[in-house]
Amino acid sequence: MFRNKVIEIWKKGEKKEGSFGQAVEGKPKLIKTIKVNVQPYFSEEALKDYGFTVDCEKVIFMDVEDINIDTHFIVYRGKKYEIKKIIEWNEYQEVLVHHV
Repeated sequence: MFRNKVIEIWKKGEKKEGSFGQAVEGKPKLIKTIKVNVQPYFSEEALKDYGFTVDCEKVIFMDVEDINIDTHFIVYRGKKYEIKKIIEWNEYQEVLVHHV
């Protein structure tokens, strides 16, 4: 697998209660920067390949990392991507992402 692209894995800021009782999200924290393979990948392909419907534009092939759909996001080429699905294999994982 070619690892010719660089992504940043970020942890979302923790939600706290603001001074007026509103929900306020804290500052995100950069976890790490890693080299990966990024390819275009769309919802139709996910349905055909895996049988599930997910809103996505790219697939990221990477070593197995401790990331979570609910608590992490990815930055690639200065754009923020929400993690929609993680497909883990023995030696690597595919991460389907959607531009936010």
